[in-house]
Amino acid sequence: LSAYYMFNDEIQNCYDYAQRAVKSNPSHIMGYQRLGMALNRMDRFEQAEPIFQKALKLSPVDPEIWVIHVGCFQAFMGQAQYQNALEACDRAIASNPRMGNLHGFRSAALGHLERFDEAQKELAIYLEARPNLKTREDFRKLFFRTWVLTDIIIEGLIKAGWEPEE
Repeated sequence: LSAYYMFNDEIQNCYDYAQRAVKSNPSHIMGYQRLGMALNRMDRFEQAEPIFQKALKLSPVDPEIWVIHVGCFQAFMGQAQYQNALEACDRAIASNPRMGNLHGFRSAALGHLERFDEAQKELAIYLEARPNLKTREDFRKLFFRTWVLTDIIIEGLIKAGWEPEE
C-alpha cells in the first residue's frame, strides 16, 4: 500500500503504511526502503538517510539492495552532499548496472560536483536510454512532478550538459 500511495502523491499515507510495514516485519529491508522514500518525498532527507543505512546493515547482499542505494543517493542529493550521492549511485549501478536512470542520477551528481567530462559521458549514456527526454516536463513525467529533488537533479543534468527544450 505504501508504494500505491507514493505513486499517487499521497505521501502521508505512504509514510504511515511504510511505518506499519517496518513495525510488522523489522527485518525486511523493503519496509525501510519505503519508509526512507516517504521521508525523502517529504523533503526530510536528514531523517531518511539513517533509515536507508539501517536497511543496508540488515541485508547488505540482498538482491534488491540497489533500491536502498538509490534512496541513499536521493537523501544525499537533497542535503547537497553530492560526493556521498555519487558514491551511493555508484553502489546502485554496481548492484544493478542495467538501470539506465541510474546513469542520469550519476550525471546529475557529477554535474553538481563540476566534474563535467565525466558528467557528460554519463549524460550520453542516460540520454541514449531515454531518447524521448527533451524537456524538463519530460523528466518530471519520468520522476516525480512535484518534488524539490526533481529540480535538483534537473539542475545537475543541465550542469552536465543537458540542453532541455523549452
